[in-house]
Amino acid sequence: MSLEYFFSGTIGLFFGICFAYSTHFSSEIFFVSLFVAFVNILIFKFSRRKIGSQQVRLPIFLFIFFLFVCMGILLGQNSVSKNLLHTNNFAEFISRNNTFAGVVSKTKDTENSQQLLVKLDTKDLQDTFKIKIITGKFPKYKAGQGLSFKGKITEGDVLLPEVTANLNKSFDMNEYDTLENIDGEVVFPEIQIVDEKGNIFYKFIHLKNKFVQILNEVSPRSVAALSAGTVLGDSSLFSKSEIDNFRSSGLSHIIVLSGFNITVLAIFFGMIFLSLRVRLSTRVILTILSIILFIIFVGGEPSILRAGIMGSVFLIATIFGRQYVAKQFLFLAAFFMMIANPKIAIYDISFHLSFLATAGILYIVPILEKYKFFEKRNSQNKFIKNIFEIFKVTLAVQIGVIPYTMFTFVKFHYLEFLQIF
Repeated sequence: MSLEYFFSGTIGLFFGICFAYSTHFSSEIFFVSLFVAFVNILIFKFSRRKIGSQQVRLPIFLFIFFLFVCMGILLGQNSVSKNLLHTNNFAEFISRNNTFAGVVSKTKDTENSQQLLVKLDTKDLQDTFKIKIITGKFPKYKAGQGLSFKGKITEGDVLLPEVTANLNKSFDMNEYDTLENIDGEVVFPEIQIVDEKGNIFYKFIHLKNKFVQILNEVSPRSVAALSAGTVLGDSSLFSKSEIDNFRSSGLSHIIVLSGFNITVLAIFFGMIFLSLRVRLSTRVILTILSIILFIIFVGGEPSILRAGIMGSVFLIATIFGRQYVAKQFLFLAAFFMMIANPKIAIYDISFHLSFLATAGILYIVPILEKYKFFEKRNSQNKFIKNIFEIFKVTLAVQIGVIPYTMFTFVKFHYLEFLQIF
């Protein structure tokens, strides 16, 4: 199948989901898109009789695009409906109970408290609910502990389709909570530890927390905080004012794990195995295994898991030695990931960064290779060649993600900018 058809289907699905989540007239857009798709398939059908199907590419391209816009709108509206039903079920559940039980799936230390992500025990209900517990610094809780607690749970924001202005907004952790399906929050409840699970994933979370603790003990706090944030996405060593400064300066993405981290990790391990003269197929497999271990180590969050999938798509495609196949895999992976969870098209910054970073490698690296600056380095010794290869790929990734990071993370005041002129 031609690459532009993969492109048109994926982009159409993305826009359809965006319309469903962001506008009040997505139904009208659905019928208009369906009509345009029907018109283009008619144009394609009658035109190919005269000039041949190979020369009539634009109508079929537009047909696929608008058809998947319709599909995206249906998926988005279905997702919104499920969110509303889930919210209603959660409100009914917390109204019928005073005491709750659940398992801690994630912990985070803040400046003056602990934050626990708890998966509630819903007994016979088909729905599963996750809440955030804010409690004191002591006693320390850890992932895998079964808790029983009593307190008033405050419901989170209901996700409704609305038109929002994103121009002057930096990264917002409330959107991250929405994507992670955090349903509510309870502050300083009465907590009792019931039992403890011996799951291997919880042990990896303990190991990560221990690593951050040791890092804090053996190095200055500022160094430990920045290292933990950039490598593990752990911002627990930062104070509230420091985190606010990161948001104000547009650097919030540094302390949140994203697809960019996965891409850099893949480049790092790939170059190490290349220097060890490991053959291509083995090198790709070892790099993917390294990514899997890293994902498990940092807690296996859905956002970083999706970023790992996007990075692995590129690595698997390299086994075939065909960049064209890698581009097809990229759009195909994005397509099925949006079908599985339409919300990532709107809220998952990690998904956006991983897609753009991988696209930067696939589309921008071939352009950079044409410049003499990189051509001359091909004749240097192997170490210098690998250094420039890392620089070239990293530069391509940065070019791919910088426009998005500026728009998403940087607070840019457009009115003040226009006043300059």
